[in-house]
Amino acid sequence: MHRAPIGHRVIGRRVADRGIRPARSACGESSTRRPQTRYGLHNGGQRLDVTLTDQDRNTRFAAPYVNAGNDVVLSLVPAGVRRILDVGCGGGDNARELRATHLGVEIVGLTHSDEEVAIARPHLDAIHVVDLDRGLTDAALEAWGAPFDLLLFSHVLEHMIDPLAVLRRCLTRLQPGGYVVIAVPNVLEWRTRAKFLGGSFVYTEHGILDRTHMRFFTYETAPDELVAPIAGLTLLERRPRGSVPLGPLRRVVAARGLWSAIDRAGLRWRPNLFSREAAMLARWDGASAQ
Repeated sequence: MHRAPIGHRVIGRRVADRGIRPARSACGESSTRRPQTRYGLHNGGQRLDVTLTDQDRNTRFAAPYVNAGNDVVLSLVPAGVRRILDVGCGGGDNARELRATHLGVEIVGLTHSDEEVAIARPHLDAIHVVDLDRGLTDAALEAWGAPFDLLLFSHVLEHMIDPLAVLRRCLTRLQPGGYVVIAVPNVLEWRTRAKFLGGSFVYTEHGILDRTHMRFFTYETAPDELVAPIAGLTLLERRPRGSVPLGPLRRVVAARGLWSAIDRAGLRWRPNLFSREAAMLARWDGASAQ
């Protein structure tokens, strides 16, 4: 039986780390905005210093994330995987669907809050509360148990200060020959382009311009940004997900059974324009990720 290290609390078969959970303020409670962490980012060769306070970090992930699961991401999970780490598991929606299609699979989830623990718990074998930006200590990684066959990053890396650092740390818990599935939003999808063309750049509560997004990717650049820089990680496949803007014509083509065919053709022709995300499958050969 796997024992949780000192500083973790066990919730049934699930584990949450008290020592690395982000602090949270009660609603309406005032707090002092003290700098906690300074990060160096790079943009076109220029170094940018970003200081986050604990209040900033807490408001980035204020609400539990729940959806119906991502069918394109799930379709990339190879048959035969037995142990999956769902990084940024949200409400456990992808885990729920994976259990239905991969019988006997063991899924461990990582989340940022106790609220999501309560929602995701029924769909996971274990769940850990962890700050991915600064809480991936050796003790935290050991608490996840045995190495995994697959790491799943579904719409989480865009929220990270340094996505590659998160990937590299998590790869130390992946079996040689294991797989990595990554999905990130495509900031150049047609809806966002239309906003930019109209002179609008306004952060929203959800979607591609979600105010908690720290990094932006496109369908074309995602492999270069998230896979190519890591020695030993090889891209196997990339899939789009989205639709062609047909407006009122969509009712006409739907009646004739052409809706899906047009969307598929558009995604093949211009995925960087029509896809809302870049979903990728990569294989890990076990080289050092540090």
